[in-house]
Amino acid sequence: MPSIEPPRDRRLDSWKGIAVHLGRDVRTVQRWEKEEGLPVHRHTHKKLGTVYGFQSEIDGWWESRRASLKFPQPPPKRSWRTWLVAGAAAAIVLGAGVVLVRRFITPEPAPVHFNAVPFTTYPGDELGATFSPDGNQVAFTWNGQNQDNYDIYLKAFDSETPYRLTTDPEAEMFPAWSPDGRRIAFVRSAAPWKLPAAIYVIPATGGPQTRVAQLSAVTCFFRNEGLSWSPDGKWLAVADGDSAEAQLRLHLLEVETGETRRLTLPPAGWCGDELPAFSPDGRAVAFARSKTLSQADVYLVSLDGGMPTRLSFASRSIRGLVWTPDSKAIVFSSDGLWKVAVNGGAPERLQGMSDPADAPALSPPARRLIFSRPASDGNIWRVGVQGSTVVREPMRLIFSTRDDANPQYSPDGKRIAFDSNRSGNWELWVCDSDGSHPIQVAADAGWPSWSPDGKQIAFDSDVKGNSEIYVVSAEGGTPRAVTHLGQNARPSWSADGWIYLMSNRSGDFQIWKARPDGGEHVQVTRKGGATPAIAPDGKFVYFVKGMKAEGIWRIPAEGGEETLFLENADEIDMGHWAPAKEGFYFVLRKERRKALAFLDFKTGGITEVMQIEKPWDHSALSVSPDGRWILYPQFDEIGHDLMLVENFR
Repeated sequence: MPSIEPPRDRRLDSWKGIAVHLGRDVRTVQRWEKEEGLPVHRHTHKKLGTVYGFQSEIDGWWESRRASLKFPQPPPKRSWRTWLVAGAAAAIVLGAGVVLVRRFITPEPAPVHFNAVPFTTYPGDELGATFSPDGNQVAFTWNGQNQDNYDIYLKAFDSETPYRLTTDPEAEMFPAWSPDGRRIAFVRSAAPWKLPAAIYVIPATGGPQTRVAQLSAVTCFFRNEGLSWSPDGKWLAVADGDSAEAQLRLHLLEVETGETRRLTLPPAGWCGDELPAFSPDGRAVAFARSKTLSQADVYLVSLDGGMPTRLSFASRSIRGLVWTPDSKAIVFSSDGLWKVAVNGGAPERLQGMSDPADAPALSPPARRLIFSRPASDGNIWRVGVQGSTVVREPMRLIFSTRDDANPQYSPDGKRIAFDSNRSGNWELWVCDSDGSHPIQVAADAGWPSWSPDGKQIAFDSDVKGNSEIYVVSAEGGTPRAVTHLGQNARPSWSADGWIYLMSNRSGDFQIWKARPDGGEHVQVTRKGGATPAIAPDGKFVYFVKGMKAEGIWRIPAEGGEETLFLENADEIDMGHWAPAKEGFYFVLRKERRKALAFLDFKTGGITEVMQIEKPWDHSALSVSPDGRWILYPQFDEIGHDLMLVENFR
């Protein structure tokens, strides 16, 4: 039988061919050739465009480059001889399978239904679970019996009492258990989901905590539920920005040295990459790539290099993902739990799971699945004020069994626009000022702002795949688009007819203003800006600079210098502030409590209006045109329980 020789070395005859082989763009490989010694040959006339390279040389350079970068190395690939033998065996099996299928036609298996039961039912918020390697314990985040501080807790399957692992007064969240079972990584920040934040590692039995890395303040959003250990325990995959203005990108963090290497680079204008998860075989990292806060899909990037592969195409919010033990599929949460194969195919919805379900985790030894089941009831409250004095006690005004948020008074104070998911999806609603007669006016909508005459409402929506500003009649109807370029959100309609908004059409988020008919667009800020709000007298535009805790800024509406207006405001990124005629309302943090405060424009003094006893929803507050009422969103119930599925497959 003649011997089979390996294929000859393949020649790549252009910059494009070399770029395709490496999974990069032409500009990148040209830079690598110039700066990092990528082996590229030129023809005798030495023109830049007529080059060639040999696959063996380029592959050898790539392997040496990866080694010099100290990336975690995946297990070695099988040789061509191994694949030849495996292919022959597969052909035999396939042939036998064809015969069997012809003889026995079997129907597709029915969807597997899973039964999820409570694992924790403590008061407050339990979330972000991770299994010990032996599957007998779970580490998770809990804000405690009194809901006063987020810490890391451990719970064994043979015990009902959790053990508190961390006790720092700062928030400690998102634990990840190391593969050897000795350590737990987590994120610590001054307040939950707030910056600045850092990654720490603590022994699983308790003891000294070691800070491994500081996280950047990222403009688009901050969410670090996804810390993932490499199978060899040397690296953590994390989501972070290269700078405060950058998108979220995946990085590999060497635990012992704190050195980081960037793993992904999302498209320009996108929020970024998050929720990384190492595959059990160590060959790849799965993650969620987000275009906007509510548009994301599952992607996969190989540690061999190359461009990420997209596995899902629904463009919906993703709230966690985990690999199956065989490294062949990924379970992710997006309005329920789904499973998608890494070699392609449509995601399969897992039957019998709670909807919604967040942050799934799997235990290979015990075949257990655990996830967080959120339960919240956000309502809109009203309080009567006269400047800094409460003259009417707070009362629940707009409510349902789901979430109601983002209230905004109409210019005459007779109606209120708000967001609600009471129908199952987020929609724009309008009601009378006493909360009666609610009607839906637009679907897939958020952050309303009334026109000066009260006949129209501007809002943001990503219903067509990109976050844009729309305008709709206050009585309902067909919305029309105002913006068409970049990501656009959080409109604020001024008395002179302009719609102010935040947009990244210039590369980073700035405040722009646009005409309601979609005509003229004018850039307002130059040094960063988000969440604009127009003063009632129209003189100033108030705004913040993304997630960075730099306070509230303002700029004259006719243009001019951007100045820092208020430094000690809290929850600024959530829109918990509003200008009024006589002053400025905002959330003030004092030690470990919060209060609604009032800044008097005449005196410059700041006075507490009322304490904030319950968490406020992540949305704006509104002051009535006559200054007598304040609407604010409050979570009357909020929390998660951990749910358990045994014998998951």
